[in-house]
Amino acid sequence: MFMRPKSITISVILAALITAAPLWGAETSTGVRTEAGGRPEAKWGIGFGFRTAVNPFAEGDSMLEDVYPLLYYDSSIFYLDGLEAGLKVLNRNNWKLNLLARWRIIDVPEEYDDKLDIDVLDWGLGFRYQPERNPAYFQVDLLADERQRLSSILRAGHEGTSGRLDWDSYL
Repeated sequence: MFMRPKSITISVILAALITAAPLWGAETSTGVRTEAGGRPEAKWGIGFGFRTAVNPFAEGDSMLEDVYPLLYYDSSIFYLDGLEAGLKVLNRNNWKLNLLARWRIIDVPEEYDDKLDIDVLDWGLGFRYQPERNPAYFQVDLLADERQRLSSILRAGHEGTSGRLDWDSYL
């Protein structure tokens, strides 16, 4: 399991305190929240993810369950997005280039966690292309882990907004 019960309790208390922090910002006449220095406030959030999986192996528990802290922050240079973090290297009109790190989770019985090095940090480059005034986008991530095992992600998606609800559907 990724987090121990004592860690979960401390994390829940911390999340409750941090969740109240947006109340400390000031709102301008245009409705944009600002920090004390007058700069626009960075977008951020905190949450938890619960993951459950059926173990297909004969050994170990048949169900695997984990709780993960999910941190969100977005500034002009750096971002946190759940289990991913990155530096924004280039940000042009239609495309972006990021240096990124992403936590990868693999389902195996708990007794093999340390032997197989299953929860690893992948790092690499992320390219994203989104045509102007178009909600569709294309993304390619080229990644490697500390053992130099390569992986990649190819994604086509569509972003949408309806009132205060934002969504991102992708393949």
